Amino acid sequence: MSCRACAFIRKGALNLALALDRFANALLMGSANETLSQRTARARAAGHRWASVACAVLTWAANRLGTPGDHCANSLDGDGTYGVELWHWSPPSD
Repeated sequence: MSCRACAFIRKGALNLALALDRFANALLMGSANETLSQRTARARAAGHRWASVACAVLTWAANRLGTPGDHCANSLDGDGTYGVELWHWSPPSD
């Protein structure tokens, strides 16, 4: 297989993974325009412990696939805006 074909297949696989990620987020009552990583990063910022664990797992998986750094933090929009959900994350009441 040529390098051009490999790049085409890789890009298609990444696009499909992104679409499935956004679809899963929409099924969980999140915005269809954002990923589970973005949503989890906001939950972590709000102080939810489960989100810290989830971000660690997502970062570990992304690092194994060649994406360096904190995957959840990298997934947030660069302009400081966040996606829209049907509810707002609030700090846990511990």
